[in-house]
Amino acid sequence: MAKDTNRRIKANLRNPEFKKRLEEAKGMVQQGKNADAAYHILKHMNLKKDENNPFLFNHIPDRQLAEMLGIPNPEGKRKTAVFNARKRLKKERFGTTKNNQRNCVYILTNPSMPGLIKIGKTEKTAHERAEELYTTGVPEPFSIAYSIPSQYPEILEGILHKKFKQYRTNKDREFFKYSADKVIEWLKNRPSSIGLYDIEAL
Repeated sequence: MAKDTNRRIKANLRNPEFKKRLEEAKGMVQQGKNADAAYHILKHMNLKKDENNPFLFNHIPDRQLAEMLGIPNPEGKRKTAVFNARKRLKKERFGTTKNNQRNCVYILTNPSMPGLIKIGKTEKTAHERAEELYTTGVPEPFSIAYSIPSQYPEILEGILHKKFKQYRTNKDREFFKYSADKVIEWLKNRPSSIGLYDIEAL
């Protein structure tokens, strides 16, 4: 296991983009911003050993990454700033069990697109769809704000697109200049029969 970790670390260090982000994160640590530093580099990494997204840097365990960043580990405690940042990112990237269910409608956000959300449907899981979109050239990975399994995902997607059409940035794209929290609130308070709604009734 140690050999495998060393191999992944060396592969990362051969990548100029990783080295750049590592130096940026180390600078944050020097300013006392340990949590920001860990988040800054982890958001571009595979967070789990079995996550193999080729567009992200190799997974590095918490202790080794904390040492690389120069983040202190008081009294040998396991839960460093890296542990907490990884936990936060796992929730953002993979979400809950819902996000691992197929045939769903999702709401995605991306730090490189502040103020915008993407509302779409997929026959895959929300996580798989978010990973697909990251391969299209956007500079940052998408995060899953919410996903909801649906028996009628194309109908539910159409309802949401019509409900929030005034915030849509382009009729041919699924991006909306609106709050993800407000869409989620609307979804959570929706009638239970929404999957059968006639879109024209909205």
